[in-house]
Amino acid sequence: MLDLSKYYLKDNKHVIVAVSGGPDSMALLDMLRTTPFEISVCHVNYHKRESSNRDEKIVADYCQKYNLNLFVHNAYGGEGNFQDWARKERYNFFKSIYEEVKAAHLFVAHQQDDLLETYLFKKQRHSVGNSLTIKESEVVFGMSLVRPLLDSSKDDLIQYCVSRGIEYGEDETNYSPIYTRNKIRLEIINKMSSEEKDKLLLEIKEEEEKWQAKRLHAQKSIREGEIMLTDFLELEPDIKCLAIYELLISRLPSLYPNLSLRRLKEMVKEIESPKPNIHIHLKDDYVLFKAYNRIYIDQEKEGYSYQIDSLEELETPDFILSFKGPKKMDGIATTDSDFPLTIRTYKKDDFIVLKEGKKTVSRLFIDKKVPLGSRKRYPIVINNNGDIIFVPGLYRFYERKYWQNNLYVLKY
Repeated sequence: MLDLSKYYLKDNKHVIVAVSGGPDSMALLDMLRTTPFEISVCHVNYHKRESSNRDEKIVADYCQKYNLNLFVHNAYGGEGNFQDWARKERYNFFKSIYEEVKAAHLFVAHQQDDLLETYLFKKQRHSVGNSLTIKESEVVFGMSLVRPLLDSSKDDLIQYCVSRGIEYGEDETNYSPIYTRNKIRLEIINKMSSEEKDKLLLEIKEEEEKWQAKRLHAQKSIREGEIMLTDFLELEPDIKCLAIYELLISRLPSLYPNLSLRRLKEMVKEIESPKPNIHIHLKDDYVLFKAYNRIYIDQEKEGYSYQIDSLEELETPDFILSFKGPKKMDGIATTDSDFPLTIRTYKKDDFIVLKEGKKTVSRLFIDKKVPLGSRKRYPIVINNNGDIIFVPGLYRFYERKYWQNNLYVLKY
């Protein structure tokens, strides 16, 4: 029997367990039932095969027999990459139940063959992640996820169910070679002897230790959510890829559980280019920026525009107007004829007036080394005549440089 005492929490014994109806998850459910945990069972029915409803009934019958809470999610769709869609679908479901019952852990029934399969799969695809295979415990989608069966073989778990008369179903799609993981399982893992599996497990352990040491090295290059370009350029090529991966998962953990080494190398190549500013579009409107000596991630946001009818103090989501400021260049002297003022993000043809001529705002940003990611949110102050009179910290209309400031634009 499993020793799960290290996962017991004195103030929270409620856990959820993902149960498909297969031998692995049914064995895990039965093992958990005999522990002090309070269990809620989660089952996802994708309705993709004839046996889907049979598996749901197996789970439902077991829960009814032992008076366990059961949550079922009927998932339809998954056009395109079904495996990727299905993973997101079930983990979003698990997350909703996890939060509803205020669970301490989510238990899943990955076993030893899954561990071997994942290692070979990632190796084949040159995938970069937080592990070369799967961990016994980690945080996934904000949940404490536990895989207690990684030392158990598939045969062990089938024998467990048979010896205790526990009904289970076999997913016939597991024997279809259309998925890469299935091919690895059918053509490699299922043909390995116990000795060969033990040898591979030893290889995984040694490679994982080296991998985690590299990850630690890469993590040290990240300070306050960003990487200094000068530090980045001194890293070894493989550590550079890991540093970008670590930056991505530190900011967007649910978006990038794994990335291909090829994609990371492409990002590194762009960052190493001589261009002082680059932006690489990520998922959900996030962007990876290189801005002069900084590498960081931010969300790309729409521009804004505010009309200010009179001299006043004001706090907005984008900036603060105040009658006082820490620096002279944070403020501007306004007159009654300037109002109503417009404070907005800049447009392509915006220009400022200098003693010796004109300059575009985009050129001003370049000259003052304003990071690319900050430019689209930078406030521009325009008077009633349509003239740009102030770009906080960068420009004040030259005729007003010696006047007394009465309006400051802060925290933009």
